[in-house]
Amino acid sequence: MNKYNDLPQEEIVEMMNDMISKGFTCYLKWVCEKCGKRATCNTPNVFFTEGLIHEDCGHTSYPTKFGLMVMKMMKGKRENAN
Repeated sequence: MNKYNDLPQEEIVEMMNDMISKGFTCYLKWVCEKCGKRATCNTPNVFFTEGLIHEDCGHTSYPTKFGLMVMKMMKGKRENAN
């Protein structure tokens, strides 16, 4: 068990599709089975069904639960925060 509130594949895929349809960019996240560190896929808006390789330790994981990093680029005039 890890400290993240990851969700099963079906829920993550549904969430990704919903966010993508609203113009958000999604990056799949998982926890490496070997080193236990959090990892994020480099390719946006794709759910990978094959093994996921952790960049730090090189281990290929086959996770059953995932998280998402969801981003949206804001366009328009930048305002001063002061």
